[in-house]
Amino acid sequence: MKHSIRKIFKNLNLFLSILLTLMFVNLLFHVEQYYSYKKVNLLTNQKNIISKISKSQEDSNLIDFIDFNSKIAQIYSEIEKLQNQNIYNYISKFILDNNIEYNDDLNKLNQLVKNFEIASKNYFELNSNDKTMNKLKNDTKLAAILVSSQIDSILIKNISYNKNRFNISNIIFILILIILLTVTIWYRKRLINIYDDILFLYSFGGNKRNTKIFSQEADAIFLRMKRKIHISDNPSMIDPVTEIHNNKGMFQA
Repeated sequence: MKHSIRKIFKNLNLFLSILLTLMFVNLLFHVEQYYSYKKVNLLTNQKNIISKISKSQEDSNLIDFIDFNSKIAQIYSEIEKLQNQNIYNYISKFILDNNIEYNDDLNKLNQLVKNFEIASKNYFELNSNDKTMNKLKNDTKLAAILVSSQIDSILIKNISYNKNRFNISNIIFILILIILLTVTIWYRKRLINIYDDILFLYSFGGNKRNTKIFSQEADAIFLRMKRKIHISDNPSMIDPVTEIHNNKGMFQA
């Protein structure tokens, strides 16, 4: 059975296109994994800032407002960074389908930080002899605990997201290996056979009858070549006067 060169290259092109697509998707997994590490660092830093502010409130409600405002502004800025980074998390959007949940968690965290900021400012504005000081102090503690709990919740979910990404990425990697092995082993043999057909058609002389042609196209070319009259290069077959080959109707006396 003769094989079609056109079909072989068409299938090879399909395999390489699938391979390129899988490699690109796998690259997106690694990019999102990189942003996941940055996400953990930002969330951990936010938790440390809340912890420092909360610890300073244990001793007194007297605090440097400029320092407090700068730390709260830093938390808001880092939450905004997380929201901006999430725009490029295509795997979470289209494959893992957890993008909406993650956005909701960030919005909730942003609101809890606002609650903590309001409770803290109310606490800082009280006089030391105010009767409501203990209540507002407890409110700030509770607000800080809620912020930390929300950050912990996002970090725990992020571990689950990373695990799912890792599992899918492994599957894609295995598919890439399978396709590479298939292309290397299966098509390497066919390309060698096509090259042998080209050498067979290119060569002159020798015993061509015992050569097995692999491709349909080479077989068709060979059949056309067989229909042509083979002209020998023997000088005795050339007329010395007209220099016309004897197959053209001339002969030597």
